[in-house]
Amino acid sequence: VVKNVELNLALRYDDYSAVSNTYLESQILEELDKHQLPCIFAAIPCVTAHGFRNSQPADSLLMDAEKVAMLKPYIDKGLVELCVHGCTHQTLPNKDLREMSEFEGLTYEQQVARLAHGKSILEEQFQCPIVSFVPPWGNYDDNTIRAVEAVGFSIISADPRGPALKESSL
Repeated sequence: VVKNVELNLALRYDDYSAVSNTYLESQILEELDKHQLPCIFAAIPCVTAHGFRNSQPADSLLMDAEKVAMLKPYIDKGLVELCVHGCTHQTLPNKDLREMSEFEGLTYEQQVARLAHGKSILEEQFQCPIVSFVPPWGNYDDNTIRAVEAVGFSIISADPRGPALKESSL
């Protein structure tokens, strides 16, 4: 037994969206509230309607008022930090299961557009500033880092093996 060791732990729930399991999420939120445990919720602003792994063009779905209303009180209490988890969470074409990504390989301009769009949707729906970005599947590239900063995020939570830029504050 090790004594006097400080443990830092962050809880994160990914893929909160229009199609995620509302019953499960309500149970998670109740337990977080009951035990006063803060948690990061990585939300998909306009989730693809045809599944994350399907790269074919698809409609996207915004969260309805019920999904927003369920999460908002926990954000207001400070128990949930809302993060942007991609824009649609749809993988790009020509990616196999080991390298799926919504961002990696896109131009800087394309990534800025997706990030800005997703951030604005969630900030409008939840009426709160969002400072953190969680790339789907943890995959990103140098353009993602630059785009994340350009859009106004100050935190990226991703695969630690991903790229890092010396000039970046992330």
